[in-house]
Amino acid sequence: MPLQPLRPLQLRHWSHAALHLAEFATHIPADCSDEVERLSCAARELEESGYERRAEECAIRARRLLEAEHVSLPPVLYLPQVDGGVVSISGPSQGELASWRYNKTPALGDSDISGVLGPEAASEADRVMAALCAVRSRPARRGRAREAAHPLRAGDRAQRDHLEGLLQRGLADRLGRQLHGYEERIYVQLVGRGLDAGGLRVCEQCLLVFEAPRAAACAACRRSPVRPKYPEHLRPVLPDRAAGVRTSVRVVGNRVVGSISRTRSTRQLRYIGTCQCGREFVAEDASRKHCRKCGSGRGRTARHREERASETASETQ
Repeated sequence: MPLQPLRPLQLRHWSHAALHLAEFATHIPADCSDEVERLSCAARELEESGYERRAEECAIRARRLLEAEHVSLPPVLYLPQVDGGVVSISGPSQGELASWRYNKTPALGDSDISGVLGPEAASEADRVMAALCAVRSRPARRGRAREAAHPLRAGDRAQRDHLEGLLQRGLADRLGRQLHGYEERIYVQLVGRGLDAGGLRVCEQCLLVFEAPRAAACAACRRSPVRPKYPEHLRPVLPDRAAGVRTSVRVVGNRVVGSISRTRSTRQLRYIGTCQCGREFVAEDASRKHCRKCGSGRGRTARHREERASETASETQ
């Protein structure tokens, strides 16, 4: 998978450049996978024995079972990383989709949709989940002539339009705010499918929703960008400028539910390095070269004595 469009350093597991390379796959449950394998083996044995009609029936049953599971489960999004690895981002639940659609934070549980938002919201969550399971890739890049000659099917276009409306409405409701928790995952899942966000973007550094067609960072993050140093012995870790803590209280049935969401990383620029003793350490200053133990007064004295001993040995030789 090519990694040229990606930047050499990124804070989160996703970036808008990485979303252009996103791929989707479905994790099939173990019991379904075992049943498909059993039917496939039976089809091969029947075909070898000359029972071609029965073998074809087993193969059709296995294929239909796999397709049913494939369509009913939300796909997992796989994103390439700058270090050559791949990160998987799981699909959202129906409660999270309904919370995104109706601007609820924190996310509702699947069983709370009807009680809190009503039966129409539950039906809408079912339709959104079906569209999310059906749309599993970005649209192919084609010229205008090829696009006119090979348009999307009506059903596929309707599903994509439905998800685009969900994305645009959710971002419009959160314009000027920072995404938190499940909201970031839903944005990544929808934009990874190549959906049009209607001129709205999410900042890769602070997760602020702002108006821009292609910018990767908001105006505030562009005015004061993080400028890490790149020493040979240290690896910079970008600060997380997203909201530190978000609290919320909501009523679910006869219960009052409180929630506190915290940021996933520190708001300071840090560096990770490996000391000469083999220990890994975290530093806030790019000039630091040793861990806390080796950088103490006792550690410096020990290093000085070792250097003097090596110099004396070399002079003796």
